[in-house]
Amino acid sequence: MRQSTWPVGVFAVVLLFGAAVTGPGTGAHIAQAALWSSDFDDDDDVDLADFAAFAACFNGPNRPPAAACEGDADLDGDGDVDLADFAIFAACFNGPNRPPVCAPDIPPGMVRIPAGEFEMGDSFNEGHNDGRELPVHAVWVDAFYMDEFPVAQERWDAVRAWATSNGYDLDDVGAGKAIDHPIQTVNWHDCAKWCNARSQKEGRTACYYTDAELTTVYTTDELVPFVKWDADGYRLPTEAEWEKAARGGATGRRFPWPDSDDIQHARANYFSSTNYSYDTSPTRGFHPIFAVDAHPYTSPVGYSAPNGYGLYDMAGNVWEWCNDWFGSDYYGSSPSSNPRGPADGEYRVIRGGCWGDLAYFCRVAYRHSFWPGNRDFILGFRCVVKK
Repeated sequence: MRQSTWPVGVFAVVLLFGAAVTGPGTGAHIAQAALWSSDFDDDDDVDLADFAAFAACFNGPNRPPAAACEGDADLDGDGDVDLADFAIFAACFNGPNRPPVCAPDIPPGMVRIPAGEFEMGDSFNEGHNDGRELPVHAVWVDAFYMDEFPVAQERWDAVRAWATSNGYDLDDVGAGKAIDHPIQTVNWHDCAKWCNARSQKEGRTACYYTDAELTTVYTTDELVPFVKWDADGYRLPTEAEWEKAARGGATGRRFPWPDSDDIQHARANYFSSTNYSYDTSPTRGFHPIFAVDAHPYTSPVGYSAPNGYGLYDMAGNVWEWCNDWFGSDYYGSSPSSNPRGPADGEYRVIRGGCWGDLAYFCRVAYRHSFWPGNRDFILGFRCVVKK
């Protein structure tokens, strides 16, 4: 990428001139519905802190890593952080006649997970005895969007109907206790193909392919697909994306909520017991509201309160497939930026616990694995898409 060398002072003059022309709005709070490309520090405000980050990107070469200069600051997407990008930034800063790039479209039913670093792993040192949740390590994850709920039966069925009419082998796959309950009894391959179908149905580029050249979309059979990481389509989250999202912006917590390290049936659908001091639910066993009829004892998606990012059911209800292969010692060699799991393996990662699991398994740090071809009524998923 070419680096411009315009002095910061020029930006200050242009910015102040823009403020005088366009009127008040400096540091104005941005509505939750419009999360801004120019909000480099992800505080929901396009303000002087963002200007400092943008100026550093523009003037380089000492660009702040948190600003993701070659992505976020290149607002017009031409591969150059230049005056054209600054014009867009100034318009975002001063509003209210902001260009569309200021408030990019959020896919329906998804929430934005901001870019940033978080501490991944078991900070309570209470995890699995094979050390799979250790060491605690800092991980940077780029911004992305995630489904606010696990995929429910109604959405699954709508995409599956399209998929089976367009060459996908998803006939008679998946089950749900009701249309608003999470889909379950889906294996990893089912979910990857469904992600592709959802992408193509919406005119997006699929993420999973049968060949290394990324030319043949994965639609049938159970194989190890190749991933087109820069596609704008849907895919399963990486394990790091899942944990960052589950933590909801909170640091060092045991569960997805920011105000407590305890769990109760009021917060999640799981199997409560006296085995763990942090399980303080006044009701024990299966969730008393949902333990009716036959298994599975799933609950409607979004029944409990969301976490700090607005995501529901990140603890309990159904386990969620992740994209990564599982490696019990992976944290010892994991990259510090956007890790994608081991290169190969036998089992895929699942996260979050389920309606029949103890509190221990619902912790945000807990790592579990499952054979990717297994379909079980404890297994579900949700999708992510890049920003």
